[in-house]
Amino acid sequence: MMQFKGWFEARQCIACAPGPVRHPIAAQDMRESGRSPEGLQSPLLLKHLLAGSPAPVRFGVGTLSTMHVSPLSWIALSSAAIAAAIAIYYLVWRPPLDARMKALLMFGLGILPIITALVGNLEGFKATEQQQFCGSCHVMGQHIEDANSLESVSLAAIHSRNSKFGGQSCYVCHKNYGMYGYALTKLDGMGHVYMYLTEYWDTPLDEAVEEIRIASPYKNENCMQCHSTGGAIWNDVADHEGLLGDLRSGETSCVSAGCHGYAHPFSKPEDSAAEASSGMPPAGGT
Repeated sequence: MMQFKGWFEARQCIACAPGPVRHPIAAQDMRESGRSPEGLQSPLLLKHLLAGSPAPVRFGVGTLSTMHVSPLSWIALSSAAIAAAIAIYYLVWRPPLDARMKALLMFGLGILPIITALVGNLEGFKATEQQQFCGSCHVMGQHIEDANSLESVSLAAIHSRNSKFGGQSCYVCHKNYGMYGYALTKLDGMGHVYMYLTEYWDTPLDEAVEEIRIASPYKNENCMQCHSTGGAIWNDVADHEGLLGDLRSGETSCVSAGCHGYAHPFSKPEDSAAEASSGMPPAGGT
């Protein structure tokens, strides 16, 4: 885990600033690699960040994502198909109900449905961690499109290009952490589904972008699950070292215009403009 955190913190010097690269180590690394240190718009840098990531496939309107495929889905589908075949066989041909037939029915109508339910639910939970699931609600279409845009330099896009979790960036960045984090995240997700079905299912996208907001300020502790704030490279950045206490306490937000910027800046242009003019970041946002 520490090795992964160190790797991630080393990469953030190059990849996690939405504006021009100001860190001297990052700028030197980019010059030596033949890339422009003036900003992240360089196609060569984007190509470098994409190296080693799964092959993307298109879904929806103008979005990119990684196809979620698991052997568990085939186990669930196969179990359901075999159970259905056994039930149809008995109902159509009506064979004698001897011991052999009873055993077959117990297997087809008892054991296989249980396997289908257990494996199907597990696979369903895994599927909800993918970008495709988040993007299945049309109001999130622009968020997913920006996150997978090769030209975007938003935090969402930068983290979605990470080969370790890019296809699950929505879940990894927004989930609850801690002992009950997984269960709380699923409950929050059910709340999102309820809100969509009752309020936003027919909302035009331009209105949804203006109306939908994160339920509570984004917590720095979510960032610190990967960016531990304890690495030498991370603390070499003067702003990080000077604000270490405030960042760990959450008094200063990582995702603000004064720091790394909003994860989805297109969704709150007025807030972004206000922050840019005042130079004072709010307590949190995304």
